[in-house]
Amino acid sequence: MAGGLQRTGLYYGLPNSNYWTNNAKDLLRNSISWLISDLIPPIITDVQVNNLTNQSARITWQTDKGSNSTVLYSEDLGLGLIVSNNSIVEGHEIILKNLKELTTYNYMIRSCNVYNYCRDSFVMEFTTTDLTAPYLVSNSINDVTNTAVNISVTTNEDAALRIFYGVDQNHINSYVEEPSYSTEADVYIGNLNEKTLYYYIIGMCDQYNNCRNSSLYDFTTLDFTPPNVPGNLMLKVNNSNNNIKISWNSVADAVLYNVYIADSLDSFDFNNPVISLQHTEYTDNSASVIQHRYYIVRAEDNVGNEEKNTNIVGKLDLNLIKGYNLVSFPLVPFDNSVGKVMHQDTTYHPVSEIKRYNNGFLETIFFDGLGWGLGIFNELNALEGYFFKSDENVDFTIVGSVPSEIILDLNEGLNLVGLTLFDIKQIDESITQSPSDYDITEIASRNADGSYVIATYYPSEDGWFMADDFNINSGFGYWVKANKESELVIS
Repeated sequence: MAGGLQRTGLYYGLPNSNYWTNNAKDLLRNSISWLISDLIPPIITDVQVNNLTNQSARITWQTDKGSNSTVLYSEDLGLGLIVSNNSIVEGHEIILKNLKELTTYNYMIRSCNVYNYCRDSFVMEFTTTDLTAPYLVSNSINDVTNTAVNISVTTNEDAALRIFYGVDQNHINSYVEEPSYSTEADVYIGNLNEKTLYYYIIGMCDQYNNCRNSSLYDFTTLDFTPPNVPGNLMLKVNNSNNNIKISWNSVADAVLYNVYIADSLDSFDFNNPVISLQHTEYTDNSASVIQHRYYIVRAEDNVGNEEKNTNIVGKLDLNLIKGYNLVSFPLVPFDNSVGKVMHQDTTYHPVSEIKRYNNGFLETIFFDGLGWGLGIFNELNALEGYFFKSDENVDFTIVGSVPSEIILDLNEGLNLVGLTLFDIKQIDESITQSPSDYDITEIASRNADGSYVIATYYPSEDGWFMADDFNINSGFGYWVKANKESELVIS
């Protein structure tokens, strides 16, 4: 050892080679080779991983002397994969290929000099990048309404979503976002137009900003708007059997008309129509046996939207006895001309005479077998009172629309009117007044034999006095005596 430099030496035996054996010669040759060999492994520095992609990595390093290049690597610590380059260099480069995307690899560098003295690095690691955009696994339309939709999206990896949508597939400009990264998401789109075809594209981006758009899809919002109400709802009496024919105008968007029938105003079952039709008329063949019957017709479109009108029409059978009958009718006639209300013809004409009371006089019109003769009046109105002279005992049917209330103008003195729409009422239910404020002093109802029952209002007794119970019935007329001109509201 001199000057800090380590030297190697060789001491050998017989100087005359003529006496060497073959083994001695081999030993000398090996010893000389040892003396001139580099026994010190290369020193590894400046290890770098460059050009890292989703499938490859470039590993570089430096050594202090010429040596070869080897990289041992694997996903675990086994380092069972090897890439080598036997070129003797001081600047080293190994490219690893066919790697998995977004995967962490362990690796170690090994460099050996020309005499195969080697040095290994520490075990290090790198992670490949993600350059592949997410792709759509599935999407489905859920919870569609007339103004909104929910789109369920599944992707192959965690992704943030942006769904573009519009009514023109060439200009899809509106969008909604789901910014959270997930493989499954439900995206809500609102404020849509009803019954409209929309196109949409699903944009998907992973957290490395790799993005992909789906194919073009579409959905159609639902139709929640019902059709218009059928107009001109009418009833017509079949004189031969007293059945009722219902008719109405067609509605453009309707495919069905649901006919609801009830025997009282509060007994309609709107969950179960009596019949559903595609045409615009229906004959109620059971109407003849029911005194009161009511009808509503609702239109329904091809997706089951039914409009909810409450336009009620009805029929009332006046139970006429032979002779004079004091009647009124609570229905508003579709056409209040006498000929239309009475619907008599040459073969069916039970009523031969109608009288009304007007300012102290009875006015009369007659049926001559062909029609109603000209008279002082030619209209019949709801809740006005009339005397019908019938030539037989008969149920005479009156049809019309159902009012919610009717206001009667009473003259001072006697008036001939009806006092209830559809229900049987007590007299004080029909006419509400007090001793300090009253308009009506007497009411008279007519018996079948032509006699009258009179109820009198006594303010001093605070109410009505009558010999018997005085019920107010639908379809009957009453004499009403007023102490002044006034209005009477019947509801």
